[in-house]
Amino acid sequence: MYKVLFIACFLLLLWADWALYRREVQRLSRPLRRLWLCCSVAVYLLPLVVLLTYSDATARTMRLTIWIIWLFMLNAIPRIVYVLISRLGRLVRRPRAFGIVGAALALTIVVTMILGATVGRSRIEVRQTTIECDRLPASFDGLRVALFADVHLGNLIHSHKQLNRLVEAINSARPDVVVFGGDMVNLTSDEFTPAVAQIFSRVESRYGRFAVLGNHDLGLYVRDSVAHPFAENVDRILERYREAGWQPLVNQTVYIPDGVDSISLSGVSFPVEKRHMRRAASVVPVDFEATYAGVPDSLFNICVSHTPELWSERIVNMPYGDLTLSGHVHSMQMKFSLLGRSWSPAKWRFGEWSGLYSRNGKYLYINDGVGYVVYPMRIGTRPEVSLIVLKSAAR
Repeated sequence: MYKVLFIACFLLLLWADWALYRREVQRLSRPLRRLWLCCSVAVYLLPLVVLLTYSDATARTMRLTIWIIWLFMLNAIPRIVYVLISRLGRLVRRPRAFGIVGAALALTIVVTMILGATVGRSRIEVRQTTIECDRLPASFDGLRVALFADVHLGNLIHSHKQLNRLVEAINSARPDVVVFGGDMVNLTSDEFTPAVAQIFSRVESRYGRFAVLGNHDLGLYVRDSVAHPFAENVDRILERYREAGWQPLVNQTVYIPDGVDSISLSGVSFPVEKRHMRRAASVVPVDFEATYAGVPDSLFNICVSHTPELWSERIVNMPYGDLTLSGHVHSMQMKFSLLGRSWSPAKWRFGEWSGLYSRNGKYLYINDGVGYVVYPMRIGTRPEVSLIVLKSAAR
């Protein structure tokens, strides 16, 4: 999806610049034309820099890569929009008026992208959702579950500052259970340092803190598998969780008791085979049989799955998973909301992509994530801590 959009943007930019040169740039003086051409060539070279840096993907080069992608988009998208609207103005014989509108819209896009790369990617939002569940025991009425996902540590700038704010946001929600939905790291376990584990050890919870593995945690994007063997990479991440006082759930279930009643909390691994990255598929493949072995289906069950696709394809038809908690999608870090309705490019790829869904009496909640991939920008979807308050219909 991202590659297709990037290639389409590159081709549209070529067309837009050719149209600009023919109709506007040619009228400029020679020094200005040369300056315009130099700037345009510099923009076209940015994708080449991305290819060169990505060929040796490390946390540092990946941070450079995503900022180069953002810089390319910042130059390309406003110019494409301006040319499209200007050409429309010529078709309806209102070139001046449409040119002004195109310039204003291009400037708006520039400002929006800059805000998305500053305020949008760093200010954390706590979003509360209340769900009434028929099978939830009355003793758990009002259970507060804090969910966050997709930190992507290697991509963060001033990561300790951002993580401290994240911990403060989680603790401010006064959760009974804290769940991390996967993708703590972006490339390798080296990003999950003891200092980061120390920060996450300050997360407060009544019943415990739990985490599952995402596709990035499995090392699927590691190029040097000799220096970072898949199994060792995963083991180091799991050990870091334990050092921080978190319990990783790798195809397993735990029980949360409260007096005479209990509920179950399950964590399933990421379905590697769905991403056509089979080289790491044998490390910790998703295994529902192991996850629910001996688990009574009479208990209310919370299932944590990094990808929401497992909910629609498997969990919704199982006797478990009354509530599924996921991440992974990020709303593609771009969401537009109006009059209670939202839209995102994520809709082109995912059936369920953000917020709350229900089917067959079961619920799915997708957290929009904390970090970012591909480009360091969030528009209309800030880093999110989801507070899910469960209400019992039996109360």
